[in-house]
Amino acid sequence: MRYIACFGDSLIEGFPFGPECSWCKAAEQGGDFRLFNYGVCGECCDDIFWRLSHIMLPEQVEAIIFMGGANDALCGRRPDQVVRDIMKAAEFAKARGLGFALVLPLISAETELNGALAEITKLLKQQDLYFLDLQEGVGLNPEEIARAYVDGVHPTAATYGRMGAVARRQIKNWLERGEL
Repeated sequence: MRYIACFGDSLIEGFPFGPECSWCKAAEQGGDFRLFNYGVCGECCDDIFWRLSHIMLPEQVEAIIFMGGANDALCGRRPDQVVRDIMKAAEFAKARGLGFALVLPLISAETELNGALAEITKLLKQQDLYFLDLQEGVGLNPEEIARAYVDGVHPTAATYGRMGAVARRQIKNWLERGEL
């Protein structure tokens, strides 16, 4: 069994349903890994990094999955600030011998938010990181995306389940690559 700590905002936490309905919980089904859910609704990437750097992780944790950016965009933080905070988290993990994977920001049903998220994603893809892309679980066309969210930003329970199935495949691939 492999152990991974997942840090992020409401999209890790599983809001509005809670951690038991999160994509993290769904991803564990049929996987040979355990995901510890450290998601906190409303946090920006600097908050997430602060928690990551100040929490005592269980000793069996060997990797970090990080997901954030939507709250940063909603708060008007510059994309380069967001990327800087994420890279600090990646460097923190690496310095402690932990693997690090980043979940790319999701296209939301809120078109005003998507421009900022696209800019964050563009800058992140220039970094030397392992990426998880869960967009397939949300949907790829505007109609799927509109149905995938409770409020335009937070997935429905069914969407969290689909995101978990996509994540399971990608996490298994990450673990099989032996990059941890």
